[in-house]
Amino acid sequence: MEGGGVDRFPLLRLPENVKMLTVKHMDLLDAFKFSFLSKRTLHLFQQRIWKTTSLIVQVSTSISLMGQCWDGTASFIYQIKFREYDDRKHFLDSKNLNPTCQITGYHALLEVRPYFQIRRHGYGFQDYLNHFLILSETPKIERLVFKEEVQNLERFRRIMPTIRELEVCDQFPDNSIQDLLRLFVPEILQFHREYANIENHLVNNLDAFSTRFPWNLKLDNLLTMNARDINMTVHQFSAIYLNRFLKLWIRGANRRLEHLELRIMNSPKLEKGRIWKGIKYDGVPEDVRREFQYALNMRTTTYGGFDIKRKDGTLAVIRTDEHTRFEMFVITKNS
Repeated sequence: MEGGGVDRFPLLRLPENVKMLTVKHMDLLDAFKFSFLSKRTLHLFQQRIWKTTSLIVQVSTSISLMGQCWDGTASFIYQIKFREYDDRKHFLDSKNLNPTCQITGYHALLEVRPYFQIRRHGYGFQDYLNHFLILSETPKIERLVFKEEVQNLERFRRIMPTIRELEVCDQFPDNSIQDLLRLFVPEILQFHREYANIENHLVNNLDAFSTRFPWNLKLDNLLTMNARDINMTVHQFSAIYLNRFLKLWIRGANRRLEHLELRIMNSPKLEKGRIWKGIKYDGVPEDVRREFQYALNMRTTTYGGFDIKRKDGTLAVIRTDEHTRFEMFVITKNS
């Protein structure tokens, strides 16, 4: 040491096996911070960790990147927040961003660590995004959440890789939704606000579509949806509409559908006689338990219900109450 300073240890000049052993014995959080020094340290940390979860990106008053790291013995959840997003006009062009990071769940489930700042000279938003995509070992973002709009949506889209799940929250401005849905075509779409032209975007081959906001769902809209899993809160979808839908499904409509759940508000009584009018079905006693797999590798257990068959022999199990809920599971060959 000279002048009270600390000598630097040339870790990256050590043999590869020694470097790997050194990083392996680091505290997991220290190794995480170490990964931001260079591409070589990122590679060393990537070899040390056992697994990371896929990346979640959230756009609100700031932009956040979220995920989880663990190495078989320890784990934590990280949230990287770009407060520089306040200057939205120049955010995507900035090359010296210093985001803050908060760690939760390290050593204790509910433990929240104080924020610390990440400094990497020359790193912009896209560089940090790529850093965490490398850690997650996937070329796609697991979920992109929009609470507010982005200043330059087309530029933002060019930076983003493939999106598995897109979530649009109720604060997102109406005049930007059309551009958002044009630029981002996800596998899963979650919508938490009303949008008059949403039907135009549901003909895509989605894996899943869901909404918590009550929609004025029409039968024609339901028939044109091409999602495997549909989960919706709707206004006044009558027993007559359900009857027509089931008859059309039996004839071959909605062939990709594997699961449909409708939570029905402000609807008159769903009389089972009207739902099943003109439909051949088998009633299953409530004490009969059945378990099967449906869309997105989800598993469910049902008791009782009503069984119907499509003209090609495909079986569907229907569960419904008298007022608020209609659920349908299509039993595929892999179930």
